Amino acid sequence: MLWTPWTADAVRTAGDRLVAVFVDASWHRWSRALAGVLATAEIAEAAAPWLTLRVDADLRPDLAARFAPAGVPVLALLAPGGDPLLSTGYAPPRTIREALRGAALQWEIRRPVLLEQARRARESARAMAAMRPAPGRADAAFVASVVGELVDSCDPVSGGWGSGSREVHAASLRLLAARRDLPGAAEALERTLAGLRRGAMRSPGGGFYHSSDTPDWTAPDGLELASDLADLHAAFGAGSEESAGIAVRLRAMRRADGLVPVAATEDGAPHAATAESSARAAAAAPDLFPDSLLDPAAGLFRRTAGAGPPFHLSDQAAALDVLSARDPESAARLADAVLAAFWDDGASAFRDRAGAPPEPGLLDLPQFPFEANALAAGALARLGVGKREIARRCLASFTDACFGQGSAAARLALAVGVYMAGGLLPPPLDNSSSMT
Repeated sequence: MLWTPWTADAVRTAGDRLVAVFVDASWHRWSRALAGVLATAEIAEAAAPWLTLRVDADLRPDLAARFAPAGVPVLALLAPGGDPLLSTGYAPPRTIREALRGAALQWEIRRPVLLEQARRARESARAMAAMRPAPGRADAAFVASVVGELVDSCDPVSGGWGSGSREVHAASLRLLAARRDLPGAAEALERTLAGLRRGAMRSPGGGFYHSSDTPDWTAPDGLELASDLADLHAAFGAGSEESAGIAVRLRAMRRADGLVPVAATEDGAPHAATAESSARAAAAAPDLFPDSLLDPAAGLFRRTAGAGPPFHLSDQAAALDVLSARDPESAARLADAVLAAFWDDGASAFRDRAGAPPEPGLLDLPQFPFEANALAAGALARLGVGKREIARRCLASFTDACFGQGSAAARLALAVGVYMAGGLLPPPLDNSSSMT
């Protein structure tokens, strides 16, 4: 069964054909499992009438965020023209087969009703997209609320967060390391790092795995993410044996073209290498910065070698984060290009993509990913007075919705700390104070 790469034109020229879109990441275990299901003969037969397209979440994070907001994998079933009918994550072959057949049957017998439902859904989604949350405050209280939630929910024995299987949540550890002055932060950090050292989470190459199937860190998943390793490098601290090993591991992951893959898996399978993953790695190993992906005409970073538009905010934000700390002149040029291409003054936030051709239906609505916005805003805060007000507005657009959250808001709290410190490393905070 052939899943051809997604293009908007493929959907527009599909005529009356229904469209099935498989959204996955090559390193993700359940993506691989669903890919196996979709390769079976019974699914190929059920999908024969459908136009079957694939979205690689690493190459098109914008589409992945729209099709799979809760994460990959997703099989999205669309009406002709791109309106959604239904979607599912991993499921056994019989369930997928019946979903394909059932959606096709419903389209055949209830087409006018489904078209009207799709019209109303578009109107509702556009109205929701036009709404703007009340701005919050980028202040000490926000940072303390995030750190406090991390401290309160940290496993008292092995550290980390979640019950049963758990992810490392490297950004949370980085935040605790940066704000170890806040009550309980140092203890939660050291407990978790000790658990990682004690368990089986260290990879043979010197990195750390993404998650464990047990809470005591003894059943690693065999997956290393470049973004995790960059954050852990900061969490363990410069000069530590673990940070030195992480830098070695990231350099070992580098491909022949100089780019660092999003992930490494124990089977040695190749995975996409992007400007984002390479820039994140460069935070730990500066020679890994993806200079080759800078588009001189646009002044923006391409997602991958040879890629054209769209440009993605996540790539620019990761590059800005590194450059703002090491090369302010280059960072200022990139910041100007990013502001021109991505900034939405009405939303006080950065859109997730720029230069993209129009996508069908609801896929063309703008999105404002808060982690990439946080990275970009933190970088702008480092660049001085001319960019600080934009950084403040951007951060305030997200803090109210994320107040009191833990791991989900860690990146945002790190950026708020940079803004409060005037672009320097965050100083100790007085928990009773509130700054704007």
